[in-house]
Amino acid sequence: TDSLTLHFNSHTVFISTDGRDAVTVSADDHQLTSFPYQESWLVVQQPDTSQVMVAIPRIQLEVHFFLESHGFSIRLPSYLYFNKTEGLCGNCNHNNEDDLVAKDIGQVESVDTFGTSWLLEGEPNTCTALKKEEIPCLPLPPDQDPCLYIMNEDVFGKCHPVEDPAAYVSSCHLDTCNSHEPNISACHSISAYAKHCAELGICLDWRSDELCPKNCFGGQEYYSCASGCV
Repeated sequence: TDSLTLHFNSHTVFISTDGRDAVTVSADDHQLTSFPYQESWLVVQQPDTSQVMVAIPRIQLEVHFFLESHGFSIRLPSYLYFNKTEGLCGNCNHNNEDDLVAKDIGQVESVDTFGTSWLLEGEPNTCTALKKEEIPCLPLPPDQDPCLYIMNEDVFGKCHPVEDPAAYVSSCHLDTCNSHEPNISACHSISAYAKHCAELGICLDWRSDELCPKNCFGGQEYYSCASGCV
């Protein structure tokens, strides 16, 4: 994900990546340069240039965007939105079995059918669906495979009983397939797993100088159990 657009009443918030170096935020076409930022309808926090949190308190919405993985998360209280959401994030009813509800179609089995049904049409810079290509991919030897780092009991073992790492390893292998820099490509999935573990209350000190190092600027230091560079 390179950008997100949030619409609330007559307001618009636009979150995007500034090349590969930073996340930028604009509210109603005004680029924000100082954080935390607050208006009557909006709160924006940026712990460091690689992430941002946008909140709309009136509807209790929180959106987090992460530069490293180009991922985002959306938080809404289920007691207000139970069975009232739709789209790629599901219907907020705590049942993973009925989340694949395609737009104007209903429940489907195919993830591709579900995903493409929610593409915006007629919008500027809209996403397009690319056809999958079957590309042969030979896995790296186990001692060279950065994705297997997720299975490291010493580093991630505390999280394994509460969050199955198998899907993240599989996603990681797709990212690193035929990559010239597998150690960099693997960071997306490893970071996503660590973030989810943190959301479950399990902090993991997993980065190293060799794998997914985190560089901070302006005298800041990176703390995995904090909000990034502080």
